[in-house]
Amino acid sequence: MKLFFVLALVLGSLSFASLAGEQAVIGYIELPKVLDSKLKSSPYNRLIDELLARIDLPYSTQFVSSGRANALMHQGRLDCIFPVVPGGYQRSVPTILSDTTNNVSVHLFSAKPPGFTSLKEMEDKVIVYSRGMYFGDLFRKNKNIKFLAVDTEAIAIKLLLKNRADAYLAYYPDIKLSLDKEQYQQLVFDTKEPVAVSEDKLECADNAKNKAFIDKFNKELDKMKASGELKLILGDYFNF
Repeated sequence: MKLFFVLALVLGSLSFASLAGEQAVIGYIELPKVLDSKLKSSPYNRLIDELLARIDLPYSTQFVSSGRANALMHQGRLDCIFPVVPGGYQRSVPTILSDTTNNVSVHLFSAKPPGFTSLKEMEDKVIVYSRGMYFGDLFRKNKNIKFLAVDTEAIAIKLLLKNRADAYLAYYPDIKLSLDKEQYQQLVFDTKEPVAVSEDKLECADNAKNKAFIDKFNKELDKMKASGELKLILGDYFNF
């Protein structure tokens, strides 16, 4: 009887491991009011929920930090990460990327005119940014500039408005949603003068299971783009 019980436990564990291996495990990177663990009506929450509902493949999701996501992918415990901007990530495993879910751009937001449109203007200035946000190789290429990480966007904006920082490095259109209207309107920047431009994508470890998953993801995403549904779902976040 005891042998049967132990055998049942082992078989159950093997079955669970097999199921976990078959499904695509997706790590979400928290973006306030864009992909938000506490606000399910956020545009990327709605978009990914709709896309995953149309993909006839098993999956599971969890919110993780960027650093944690990279470690989990390396350990084979995470198949995909969303959203990512392509280029610059130092992954320990080969990866593949989906089609673009939205265009994004990096800007220097200031509290007073005329504002800044280039990092060349910032050599004697202080730039704050939200800890955990990823900006590709901007920091590596501009080691002569003082970049100061702060824990939250609220702290960054407070430092900016009190003139304790010269600029806030952040993404557009993300900031349009993450700040309230009054704060957003206080910022000086030009949408046509970004420091860098990129796209949001889904990134997955390169294997047969994930290739099949991304193929279906892209197919449904393309349908949404063609029909105008993507624009409706993303609303003010839409940036094509």
